[in-house]
Amino acid sequence: MEYIRLTEKNRSWFAPLLDDAQKGLWTAANHYALGAADRGKACGLLIFHWTGESADIVHLAVADAFRRRGVATGLVQCLCRHAYAVTAPVTADFAASDKSDPLYLLFANMDNFTVSEDEGGIFRLSCGEIQESRRMKEFLPPGAVIVPFFSLPEWDRKRFCHTLAAQNIPYAREWEDHRPRMSEDLCLCWAEEEVEAAVFVERTAERELSPAFVWSGGRRQNRLFGLLAETEKRIAESGEEGDFVIAATTEKARKLVEKLYPRARMEETFFRAVWDMTVEEDR
Repeated sequence: MEYIRLTEKNRSWFAPLLDDAQKGLWTAANHYALGAADRGKACGLLIFHWTGESADIVHLAVADAFRRRGVATGLVQCLCRHAYAVTAPVTADFAASDKSDPLYLLFANMDNFTVSEDEGGIFRLSCGEIQESRRMKEFLPPGAVIVPFFSLPEWDRKRFCHTLAAQNIPYAREWEDHRPRMSEDLCLCWAEEEVEAAVFVERTAERELSPAFVWSGGRRQNRLFGLLAETEKRIAESGEEGDFVIAATTEKARKLVEKLYPRARMEETFFRAVWDMTVEEDR
């Protein structure tokens, strides 16, 4: 098995290991890729984000024909060797159904990796179940100024992005990566003189709907709940038949999801894997 650094010249060979919604990772700032190849065949792909201090794994995939042959382990070990040379830690944030999940076991069984349970998890409910939720309708008063974000003048959209960037919100830095996945009719904002709250819904690789970004400025949480209520309404009117998937990344967010969407089921828990360089150094 050969492990190689991917560039613009050879990455097309590994393109099948990325779905359409993830293509932006190829060109995202400070993102780099490693590929595993065997006798001319693309076997695996690892993409990581270099923060300047650490290498954070953001994508790891293995071709079906090469599963359970150590390809993923080899890619992670290859990254660790390069990271060790520049004394940088390697991390991976991921979701898994439980501790028997293959992705959890991948890191848990690797030398020098520590895996810990993180806050929050991934919730799922059908769009039909969303239609039955009425908990947020009280936050949607008559005359609410809710419009599709992409219907705003370009200047107002840019000003909003600058506001997020000034608050050091990662979504603003990753805007171009998310843009192809955004469902424009479900990217809503509460805008009077300026954007006071926003909810951006994206379509995942599995064609599910997911509120990828939820924001309110100042003490305008009621505006945010109103936007979520309007999102529910529009999903119901669209006749969507898929699932609504919510990633709650903190304990506070988890409790809020459980309160607002009582039918939602937490199907996956967040974990964080960290590679301990000091063990390698002592060898």
